[in-house]
Amino acid sequence: MRFKSFSFKWWWHGLAEDLYEDCKKKLHDLEETERRKGHGWETPKENLPHGWYSVGMKSLNEGKEQVLGPYCCIWESPQHRNIRSRYAGKIFHRYISLIPPIVATLGGLCGFASFFMQWLCK
Repeated sequence: MRFKSFSFKWWWHGLAEDLYEDCKKKLHDLEETERRKGHGWETPKENLPHGWYSVGMKSLNEGKEQVLGPYCCIWESPQHRNIRSRYAGKIFHRYISLIPPIVATLGGLCGFASFFMQWLCK
């Protein structure tokens, strides 16, 4: 990932970028199996497997501007939701695992600042 300048948003995303990419790859592999069967994004819902539907066609019918989601999927299905929820849990755990080091660092900085302020006041 390239940065023009530091931003908290990109730093936060970069912490789990590998998980986002793995999720995107699994979703595209799942979609590729349907494409090999001859189903495109314009395939009627009746001709798709149970629970599958085209995100593009649904968004066109609803008048949404954004056709594809953050993982650039053209399909939505129970399998897609399962993959996304599995990776959402992994991403959440990675972000949560950062709390103890951040709290320890902030506590150390506050302790050092307290010591320094008491030393100046004497």
